[in-house]
Amino acid sequence: MQKKNTGTWRDDEAVAWDLIIPKSRTVQEIEFLEWTFNRFAERKVKDILDLGCGTARLAIELGSRGYRVTGIDKSASMIKRGRSNARERGVDITLYTSSLESLSVSGDFDAAYSVFGVVSYVLNEDELARLFSQLGTVVRKGGLLIVDVFNFASLFKTWKDVIKKTESGKGWRIERTESHRVDEINMLMYHEEDTRMTLRGKTKHWKETHVFRMWSFPEFRNQLLSHGFSHIRLFGEMKARSPKISTAAQRLVIVATKT
Repeated sequence: MQKKNTGTWRDDEAVAWDLIIPKSRTVQEIEFLEWTFNRFAERKVKDILDLGCGTARLAIELGSRGYRVTGIDKSASMIKRGRSNARERGVDITLYTSSLESLSVSGDFDAAYSVFGVVSYVLNEDELARLFSQLGTVVRKGGLLIVDVFNFASLFKTWKDVIKKTESGKGWRIERTESHRVDEINMLMYHEEDTRMTLRGKTKHWKETHVFRMWSFPEFRNQLLSHGFSHIRLFGEMKARSPKISTAAQRLVIVATKT
């Protein structure tokens, strides 16, 4: 079954997502988030909004450390698995379905974050402006907004036509074939995946196409400044005490303060 939509995941993909992300990545990203909270926030961070939370791996970890976390994701399958993961860990967090393009949240937050390119699913300028306008409303003064996206300018020259990956662990194996097409006029990247997952002796196979907008840092900076954010900082990876970004960095990690 071929999917053309952006960011809507089925149950099989939610399972696969949990399997392929190493714990070391979660640890590093949590360390980075807490480092930014402590160093750059102008208020104590307690209430946090996770934008595109997936299966809630970061939300659950932050919740276990005493933060009050609300997570949203466009995919009902991801939210369903995230709630199950939270119950298994005994962590109290709030998760519900919402897209970034039509973000609707209640309450105010001391920090909001989005990791691993989720904001790239927002495909046009009007949608991006609405998103940052809403975030400018719900992030409290002195709070932080952290946005982690791919540095497409760096990655564009290194993509291969076809990339094959195999990952495995106890009782599971996931084989993926990835290919990319780029619309250079509209700055869109089409990421196509063909996945075969074997879990406890049963194999499932699916295909999907995800469409990303190849946003640049100046575009994000202009939107942030227009919607009440300042002190905009840029890093090349989600790593605590990360050095200044270089042109070769594969990520753009933006940290901005609400004024």
